Amino acid sequence: AIIGDLVWDDQNGNGIQDNSEPGINGVRVELWEDGGDGQPGTSDDSFYGFTLTAPDGTGNDGVYLFSNVPAGDYFVKFIPPGNLNLSPQDQGGDETADSDADPNTGQTNVFSVNQTTDTRDFDAGLTSVDPATASNGDFVWLDINGNGIQDGDEVGVNGVTVELYDSGNTLIDSTQTSNDFNDNPGFYRFRDLTPGTYYVKFIAPPSHAFSPQDQGDDTLDSDADATGQTANITLSAGDSNQDVDAGIVPQPILGDFVWIDNNGDGLQNLGELGLNGVTVNVYNPGGDGQPGGGDDTLLATTVTTNDVAGNPGFYSFSGLAAGNYFLEFIAPSGYEIGFQNVGNDDTIDSDADPNTGYTEVFALATSEDKRDLDVGMIALPVTSTGEVSGTLYQDDNPQNDSFDNGESTLPANITVVLYQDVNNNNVIDADDTQQATTDTDDSGNYSFTSLEPGKYIVQVDTNDPEIPDELMLGTSNDIPIEVTTTAVTDVNFGFDVESLPKVILVKRITAIKRKESNVWESLPTSGSPFVDGIDSPGADNHVGSVRAPDDNHPNWPNPNVYLRGLINSGTVMPGDELEYTVYFLSNGSNYAKSLRICDRVPAETTFIPDAFNQTAGNPASDVGIALFESTNPLPSSGLAEPNIYLSNIPDSDRGRYYSPLTSVPASCNVPVNQNGVVVVEVGDVPQATAPGEPPNSYGFIRFRALVK
Repeated sequence: AIIGDLVWDDQNGNGIQDNSEPGINGVRVELWEDGGDGQPGTSDDSFYGFTLTAPDGTGNDGVYLFSNVPAGDYFVKFIPPGNLNLSPQDQGGDETADSDADPNTGQTNVFSVNQTTDTRDFDAGLTSVDPATASNGDFVWLDINGNGIQDGDEVGVNGVTVELYDSGNTLIDSTQTSNDFNDNPGFYRFRDLTPGTYYVKFIAPPSHAFSPQDQGDDTLDSDADATGQTANITLSAGDSNQDVDAGIVPQPILGDFVWIDNNGDGLQNLGELGLNGVTVNVYNPGGDGQPGGGDDTLLATTVTTNDVAGNPGFYSFSGLAAGNYFLEFIAPSGYEIGFQNVGNDDTIDSDADPNTGYTEVFALATSEDKRDLDVGMIALPVTSTGEVSGTLYQDDNPQNDSFDNGESTLPANITVVLYQDVNNNNVIDADDTQQATTDTDDSGNYSFTSLEPGKYIVQVDTNDPEIPDELMLGTSNDIPIEVTTTAVTDVNFGFDVESLPKVILVKRITAIKRKESNVWESLPTSGSPFVDGIDSPGADNHVGSVRAPDDNHPNWPNPNVYLRGLINSGTVMPGDELEYTVYFLSNGSNYAKSLRICDRVPAETTFIPDAFNQTAGNPASDVGIALFESTNPLPSSGLAEPNIYLSNIPDSDRGRYYSPLTSVPASCNVPVNQNGVVVVEVGDVPQATAPGEPPNSYGFIRFRALVK
């Protein structure tokens, strides 16, 4: 037996195969054998096979066929693509034109075949129409003859932007034309639209205009006006409006190329580059039909520039109507127009008169792409009188990147290089040639003389060993300049002193043990765990003007919980114990090497030498200093406790307590040690690059003191 037949695009969702609705290729169709209960889709059914809809070879899409099927009872199951639904079942009175699949299951009824049965009327419609919403589409085509009608040999265009607006001019949706189900280009569709009034706006590609509007049959005409906008379209629930089309007509385009004719032969030879910045004018000739007669009309002006691939020397005019035109090329300073119409190949010769810059008058047809109007430019001999000079200096004020009075200059014998910018792109690349090198004099000055006019780039050799180690180039290198007969001076290069390491120190009281309770309390007992210092005399958190601009630097780890403590602990009594914590953060642009932290024990308190004996496990000597540092990130809570405990005496660990009136290291800057000093050799600390990163870019030291 043979079983088939068709899956089609039911554009209006009525469940009937209308004449304009095409088949859909690539849809999976399955054949199942009934298990005996006469019901499709039950557990006793068995899978027979599947196929995909495809063209039948006679121009029809969406066809499927199962052949050589044994006699028996069967049903067909259609698997719609994800963006489509099955049409209503058994609509109308023509079994050959309806949809036979249940919209919910995709299955037909069970039917019987014998060995000679040829039943090709099991069809399925697929639709995007929702009874509660509407849809709108359909087609953008290339209207080659510009008549505004979809002729048989004219094809769709993909990639055209289509916008949908409501009657209040609000953009509802935007899409681009693409292939339909059967890989035909130029289609679009807006689905799931709320019933209402809309209009469509098409965006014409470059060098294209819209076809005449409303020519002939509404299913074959162009509905867009000259701006790309259609009339209003009213959609009701369940509507599928698929005839809003637009034709686009290719417009004439003129071009193409101006090149430097190095050998002056009037032909484009291999290796001869394009020339940017050449002015090109397009004219309509006057009544005499000749260029330059005084009755011509200037239509547009452009200059040569890089094409999309970055190649220089190209120009173009688009949007011109069919008609007669001529071009004018204006030679830039230092060039003249070369020989006209040399040889027989019009694609590589020069088309402008050397004396006037005009081309001959030419006719431009509708949709014509005329990009063979080229001109060769010959460089005029020049006198090498140009000069470039400047100074290498130490930029003590790098914010302004300028050589200020009083700023020192770099030493002699630093190399400066001059390149010719052959392709005029302000970048040193493979096409550019090194013209000269020179060295700075004792005052950091350099100069290049006897230069031909043109584009150049000046570069400092930043690896030169004569550049002092502490300096790095802070201004731009590779400075582009244009040399004329006037000297170019002050092409200067500023060098900055490399940034030094920097460490933020923040000291807080983080706990108190009152004599009467003998219990340690973390401070503060309420509110924020950390109190910022401010320069406000009389305030509890006043620390004076010499302070970090912001204790809460963004690179502290988990700043809301890691930093803890008060500046003023409030009223204390003799015998109370206070815990002091000094937080540190390396926030420079380099490692803080051999970091040593020195902290004076506050007046009216006495250092507690055995404060951490129990915590540290009762070592042989008293332990009064704690240190936190880690190579692992903090947990999300951000809390940190000391993980290293240090003795108070000079031994193998990194901590030491200097009792009152003893000498402390000179680097601590403590002229008189009146009440004791805690010193910790922290070591090398990397600079923080992000909050809490790296983990060993921060930490703290801690000690305790007894109130006198």
